[in-house]
Amino acid sequence: MIFLSKLIATGFGVGYFPKAPGTVGSLLAVFLYYIFFPNEPSVLIHAVFFIILALFFGLGVWTATRVETIYGHDPSCVVIDEIVGMGLTLFLVPKSWIWILTGLVLFRLMDITKWLGADRMQQLKGGWGVMMDDVVAGFWSCITLHLLIRIINFI
Repeated sequence: MIFLSKLIATGFGVGYFPKAPGTVGSLLAVFLYYIFFPNEPSVLIHAVFFIILALFFGLGVWTATRVETIYGHDPSCVVIDEIVGMGLTLFLVPKSWIWILTGLVLFRLMDITKWLGADRMQQLKGGWGVMMDDVVAGFWSCITLHLLIRIINFI
């Protein structure tokens, strides 16, 4: 069972990338989003996407808690949190490379700097702390990205 936890928590092994595993995990989320998310999504697709994010969040809490017993608190190889955070960043965002890349930059900035409450979330115990700081970063990145889209579309 620990093998499965490692597999999920590390994003099928991308978390073992030697440099910037969090960024690589975020890029995996972008890749998955681009491949599987339709160009013209319906309300149902958005609902399914949100449910998938919620399921990945639950899996992330469970697997990150288990993997922390092996690698210590919030190990860098755990990237399921970046996958969920990046997915949340792209929630309801038009499928366009400019917005996806902007979302990636925003999310990485917010994740690395731990703005707007993300730093406090990291203090939660076990997988909750691993996951919640990235959920907060993803939430603020999503809000910021949607504001940018509205501003650009308004101009």
